[in-house]
Amino acid sequence: MAIAAKIASALNAHIGLEADASNYYLALSSACAEKKWTGCAKFFLAQSAEEREHLLKIFRYLVENNVVATVPEQKAPAVTIGSMRDLFAACLKSEQRVSASVTVLIDLAVSLKDYATNHFLQWYVAEQQEEEQLFQGLIDEVTLVGEGGTGIYLLDKSIGARAASS
Repeated sequence: MAIAAKIASALNAHIGLEADASNYYLALSSACAEKKWTGCAKFFLAQSAEEREHLLKIFRYLVENNVVATVPEQKAPAVTIGSMRDLFAACLKSEQRVSASVTVLIDLAVSLKDYATNHFLQWYVAEQQEEEQLFQGLIDEVTLVGEGGTGIYLLDKSIGARAASS
């Protein structure tokens, strides 16, 4: 079953969104390292690699279905980190944008009766739910421990441990 040009174009656009997310997390890793949040720096480096895997999954899907996959142009994201809570809230919004794009892709696949692509995209639904829950959980943790020195120190260590275990 051939992939329609309309869905191929939308999947290629989503590759760009995943690349943007990967670069965003890479920039956050550097910004966290500058703040001496070494655990967060490791975490965001791992998140960047994970987003790259997400884009490669779509890239491979297109190529395996004889569709030209495009390499998106990328600009370095500008990031500033205020509070840790604001950091994770911004990440949650970023993941929500990706989730919204996945929803549009699924709607398009269903409307075009491209059930193979719809099936392929279901993995992204579960993945995006996990990502949104992760960042909401981090926001909740910051709220719980507070943004004082000891709380941030302990949270940074905890987040670094998550990166090491994944």
